Amino acid sequence: MFFILSWIFTIFMVLIWGAFMVAKIHFYKFRDYSKYVVPVTKILSLVLLILTIVWYYQIYEYSELNMEVQTLKEATVTEVY
Repeated sequence: MFFILSWIFTIFMVLIWGAFMVAKIHFYKFRDYSKYVVPVTKILSLVLLILTIVWYYQIYEYSELNMEVQTLKEATVTEVY
């Protein structure tokens, strides 16, 4: 389950990071129009990096959960009359 979730998330994050890199190129192209373009871009890249690491950790924790299912034969049944 971990490998499936990590591959899906990796493909998703490649698309997000790719769009961010294209936007970053355009931000730096027009950096002369505002003094806040460069700091905001650096903050956004840091936030995106932190979120990526946290989400990978969440996928790891979710896949490591012990999801054992007991069948009816394995479960103990107490009959009450």
